[in-house]
Amino acid sequence: MKIIFQSIVASMVLSMSNVMADQAAYITLEQSKKAVQLLEGTQQVRFFCAPCGWV
Repeated sequence: MKIIFQSIVASMVLSMSNVMADQAAYITLEQSKKAVQLLEGTQQVRFFCAPCGWV
């Protein structure tokens, strides 16, 4: 019984990582090409997480 419970808990924990993925992190090829053009010659890049407001 303990092994079954541990298996259930482990599968729940592993599946949570997919749920908490940031959908805003995925961009199209066209968007990535535009970003590369905008960042050419830039010395510093600041990362921003739109859903959580983290800078």
